[in-house]
Amino acid sequence: MYALATDNLVFYKISQEIDGFKLRIWEKIPGWSQDSGYLYIVNYQASSMAAIRRLLGSYLASNGRGLPGDHDHTPLPWKGQVSLLPHATWPLATPSEGGVTSQAS
Repeated sequence: MYALATDNLVFYKISQEIDGFKLRIWEKIPGWSQDSGYLYIVNYQASSMAAIRRLLGSYLASNGRGLPGDHDHTPLPWKGQVSLLPHATWPLATPSEGGVTSQAS
């Protein structure tokens, strides 16, 4: 199975809870017009906004993008969307192409 060659959008929303913060990340099915068409929805709980920022930054970095704000002192919007690069975590070359591939440990 191959990923689409176009950018996909990942959406996020941060909400303040009684005991900290909640980060919700989701990706809609491309071309699906209804609100219930999701590839996935994932929720994270954290005690601080700094921890939420690290979680979101790590998630986006693993998918080829960075945080909407470039530095830690830049306020992070409470909700937003970020386009992901196609094939962001795929190896750049295969052994048959003479390159090095990464392997999961």
